[in-house]
Amino acid sequence: MKTIFVDANSRTSVVGVLGFGKNYVHSGSESQEIDSSFVGLVRFYNYGDDEGTVKIKGATGDGMKIPAGHVEYIGIPEGATVEVSGSDFNVM
Repeated sequence: MKTIFVDANSRTSVVGVLGFGKNYVHSGSESQEIDSSFVGLVRFYNYGDDEGTVKIKGATGDGMKIPAGHVEYIGIPEGATVEVSGSDFNVM
């Protein structure tokens, strides 16, 4: 995402906002809710050995299946609760 930054002397500059990442390690058959601060375009990298699932809680369907070693970018609306299951994920 790009943002216009204005300094004290009214000079503008286009900047990119840095985000953060977090690992979610799969344990058993339980799904894990990701941090609610992940909104907008979110990157899901399945670094585990199994196919994993990303699902917006309350949505219909089975969610998005992500094979091991693959990356998907998903738009997450503000206020949505997202669950990951089935594998290990790095979320950014």
